[in-house]
Amino acid sequence: MKKAIMILLALVMVLSLAACGNGSKKIEAELQGKWEYSGVATVTNIHFKQSYEFSNGKVTYIFSNGIFDDDIKQGTYTIGDGTITISGDKDTNLEYRYINNTLTIIDGTKNFTKVS
Repeated sequence: MKKAIMILLALVMVLSLAACGNGSKKIEAELQGKWEYSGVATVTNIHFKQSYEFSNGKVTYIFSNGIFDDDIKQGTYTIGDGTITISGDKDTNLEYRYINNTLTIIDGTKNFTKVS
């Protein structure tokens, strides 16, 4: 009897670990593409746009405001539990969560939406 319970517990652990990996793959698939946030600087009243473009482990970050040359940074990313860690020219951690069953990327107080 003890052996059967041990085998059952081991099976539950293996299945739960497999489920975690599948969640990461789902997020990876949904993450692919371009994510943007647009806003207006409160002091200067200048419109700006920030974007992250994710593609198979690589990421490009672009900040543009129409006045200066675009600030473009590149790097790689990994997906963790609730976070996307970016390494490279712009080291940062982004948060992700599902809002109304839609993947959302959050950088501080900015919610990025997928555009392509």
